[in-house]
Amino acid sequence: MSSLPYYIAILLIICVTFISFSLMLDLFEMREWMHHTTHFLETTLKDPDTP
Repeated sequence: MSSLPYYIAILLIICVTFISFSLMLDLFEMREWMHHTTHFLETTLKDPDTP
């Protein structure tokens, strides 16, 4: 029973690390998505004839 808090602490650390990594990846993907979207809008507005 004495080792139970140790496993709980490890699980909490893993969860916090996973959540922080996922948040960082979401922010990075959002920045990339915004960059691609603005680039696509710029090219579409500049050259309407190109697909």
